[in-house]
Amino acid sequence: MKYFTKQWYKSNQKGLKKQNKNNVLADYNEHYKKIEPQLSNSIKDINMNNMHDGEIVNSGFYGKDFHLDINPINCYSSIKKIIFVNAEILNCDIDLKNACWLYEEVYIQQGNYEMHILFWSKNGKIGKMAIAFSEAICIKQND
Repeated sequence: MKYFTKQWYKSNQKGLKKQNKNNVLADYNEHYKKIEPQLSNSIKDINMNNMHDGEIVNSGFYGKDFHLDINPINCYSSIKKIIFVNAEILNCDIDLKNACWLYEEVYIQQGNYEMHILFWSKNGKIGKMAIAFSEAICIKQND
């Protein structure tokens, strides 16, 4: 996670100056606008649907694809499942079961997508997962 880090999040909880917060978000938004034309509609869908506070109810690999089952009841999203196709977990320092989605950043690396997702757990731990994948499939509640 390049723009929004665990340290940034923790310091923001203690009252980070609004100017610093806006600079971090503005930097990432500038990055996103540059790569947006190269993103698939599913990736844009994840970004536009505000996954914040979506609770992970199940996760795991099915073949080469990584599935995240999400309870979107506390977030603004209607996405209930994301399938990361041809996925590789680059790192994950949090138990995803019952963790809540805080924020994500997307990158394009060597022809694949890379998403860094910040989570918080019910016990107050903040952690992140970085995942590389070729495509994402979003399944919505009404699908």
